[in-house]
Formats: sequence, C-alpha cells, structure tokens
Amino acid sequence: MTLRNILITSACAIFCADMACGAVESAPFKYIREITTTSAQEEIAAIPLDESSWELLQADAADLRVFNGADTVVPHLMRRAMAKRLRRVQVVAPSRVTGLREMEGNRIEIEMALDGDALAADQLWLETPLKDFERRVSVDGVGEEGTTVRLVTDALIYDYSRYMDVRHVSVDLPRNDHRLLRVTIDAVTDSAQSPRTEITRTLREDTELQRTETTAETVRPFRINTARLYTHRDEERNRETLSRDYRVKEWSVSEDAKRRISTIEIESYHTPLTALIIETPARNFTRRATVQIPYQRDGREQWRSIGAGVLSRISFRDFSRETMAIELPEQQSHRFRVLLHNGDAPPLRLEGLRGRGPLWQALFLAAPGQSYRLLLGSEQVPAPLFDTAHIERLLARDIAPRPFEIGPLMDNPAYDAEAGRQEWAWLGGRGVFAGVIVVVVVVLGFGLVKAGKRTLEEA
Repeated sequence: MTLRNILITSACAIFCADMACGAVESAPFKYIREITTTSAQEEIAAIPLDESSWELLQADAADLRVFNGADTVVPHLMRRAMAKRLRRVQVVAPSRVTGLREMEGNRIEIEMALDGDALAADQLWLETPLKDFERRVSVDGVGEEGTTVRLVTDALIYDYSRYMDVRHVSVDLPRNDHRLLRVTIDAVTDSAQSPRTEITRTLREDTELQRTETTAETVRPFRINTARLYTHRDEERNRETLSRDYRVKEWSVSEDAKRRISTIEIESYHTPLTALIIETPARNFTRRATVQIPYQRDGREQWRSIGAGVLSRISFRDFSRETMAIELPEQQSHRFRVLLHNGDAPPLRLEGLRGRGPLWQALFLAAPGQSYRLLLGSEQVPAPLFDTAHIERLLARDIAPRPFEIGPLMDNPAYDAEAGRQEWAWLGGRGVFAGVIVVVVVVLGFGLVKAGKRTLEEA
C-alpha cells in the first residue's frame, strides 16, 4: 500500500465519521419556541425550561437545540440555575442580669444589660425547667437618661407538653439600639394539680362504708434557669440551586379502607422534581407518606418507592407548624403515586398538589442584535457533544447569566419526520465512530511499516 492510498483511505474514513456526527438541521425537531429577548451586547443567555418544554423533551434534554438567525446550531450548556443565598444566623449577644425584683400583681421584673461591644438584641430566650405553663412577657428598652420605651407587650411563652411536644420560650424584639432591657413576666407563680391522689377509706368488718379522694394542689414559681439575648445577622452562603414550583397535569385520590391507605395518582409534565407538596385544609394531623414511580419488569408494570416522609400540621392557639412536602431525589417521571398511611384516622381532604424541583437553564453566548430560537422534541437526533468550556470559564469568573424570555410553543414548519433517518444512520453511534478511528490507526500503521520496509529494500 502506497502512502497516497493510505491518505485516501484515512480521509474517507474520517469523512464518514464526520457525516455520522455532523451538524444537526432544524428539520428533525417537532416544535419551536422563539427567544424574544435581544441583547445589546455579548451576554451569557439563560433560557429557563418550564412545564411546556419538559413535557416534550427527553429526560436529559438531549433533543434540545439553540439555533441562531442563520439556522446554525449554537452550543449550549444545560445547568441548574444557581444564586448566592443569604442565611439568617443567630448569634449570642453577650449580656448579664443586673437586677431582679418582685412587683405587685404576681409579677417580676428582670434587668438585662448588653456588654460593651455586643450588637443590639432582637430576641430574648427564657430557659425554664417548667412544663405545662403559659406566661405573658413584656419588654421595655431603657435609655441613657432612664426613659423607657415599650418594645413588646404581652408576648406569650408556653409549654403544652400535656397535649403534645409544643414549646415556645422566645420573644422576638423589634429593631432597637437599647443597651439596657427590662423584662416583665406576669403570673410568676401558679397552682398546679398534684399527680398524686390521696384516697381515704372507711371500713367496717371488711365493708367499705366511705371513700374520699383528695387531689392536692401545689404552688409553682416560674423558675428561670437562664435568660439570654440573641441577635441575628445575614451571612452570604455559597451558591445554591434555585428551586421552583411545577404544576402537575392531573391527580386523583382513591381510598383503600382495608389497608387504611389513601392513594394519590399523579400525572406530571415530566419536570425534574425533588419534592411533592400536598395541599389540605386539615389541622392537627400527622401522616406517613411514600412516593412511588412505575417501571417495567417481565413485561408488567411495577411500582418502586423513591422517597418517604411525614406530613404534619399543628395549629394550636398562637403556635403553628407544618410540613407538607415529601422530599425525594431528583426524579423525572410522567407518573407518580403517593401513599398516605391513615391508620385509624379519617382520610385527609385534599385540595391541591404541586411539585417542586430545580430550575434548569440552557446557557449559551448571545451575540448583540442576533435572534435565536429554541427547537425541541425529536426522536432521531443524538445527544450533543458541545464544547462548553468557554461558558464554564465565564461562569467561574462570576459573570452572571442574563435570563432571556421565550415565546409560546409552536409547531416547527420545517419539521420532517424522516429528516433524521439517513441511510447511513447506522454510522451514528459513538462506538462505531471509535471503531472507525481504531481501524484508521491500524491501517495507517500497517501501511507505514510496509512503506518503510520497501524503502529499506530499495536502499
């Protein structure tokens, strides 16, 4: 084999591989969304993917492309939207108790002074070993000349342990710059029923004539172990993934009275979800919940669990706390199932359901004055292998992407169902491409060795 033949063979093989992995036209895509934002300068454009887009895309968005006005594909990077978050941090405000005195009306007054370099306090904590209580707390700020300003009036602290594990012993303070605070606590002593009952029996010849039960009451002082002042400040955290709520297509509920389970069938828009959120008007409940998705096994549909949690809502007097989201690893599925384990409690009345998940964006470099459009929905095009290192470097330099708006979903007028099915489509696999390269290298090496031997023989 001559050197000329070797080069011709190599060129043909590389050309075929290039044809297999070549540029993508707009014809294989069913749908189009115009990008309505036009940039006046170079920007990192961020195209958010909503329910309308995800419903038509493959799980990894392999069938999404950005085209410019010249009908050329623009490399894009799929990434979860990120943002720097501020975290509210609680910090102890160094202080000391400078006085305590009893007052008329079963009250006490505590004076607390902040240390010299302490930040102004915005929260008071009163740690007490008491259970089952309610107290009203008022707080005054004392100025340098002894003048007082009412900061809080009759804030409620409480412990409802006899009903459930609900306790609240903090008082939020408004923004202030006072260095001396006076804390007034009402009803510092109360009466509590003793857990022991005294029983007196009158007997005559083994016959009970009379029984008397007496329950004693004890006086409880409001013992305070520690009084602390706190301040809160905002700290910038590392970049976090932005989440958003996603609508679901439809949902329905069925009851299994025998198993005492409520089953919620959900059809989604194929959005990436990390939580399912239940909406119900019910109060004071707790339910175990399990999330499942379908899969095929031996030609039959089965369900497997991907997440679990506890739904609860406690609403009692001034106290309110709820957890209505079931967390799960990021998942894309057209169908979900939620099992609510009711036990002996009645089923919950559901009013709504929604999903929550990361906001995915398609990032690309937008040129000034250039128009772009998004094409999506194709079963023929392979996953792209774009060079996006330049976008990642710009993001690493804290250059923030600019959100670009997109228009409504429309049919692609250039769509051709056969556009992606070329006669040589069997060459389009990554493995075939790698095999072609290996063959080229082997042939090239063999030819070079043979040519070298011929040169030696001629010499």
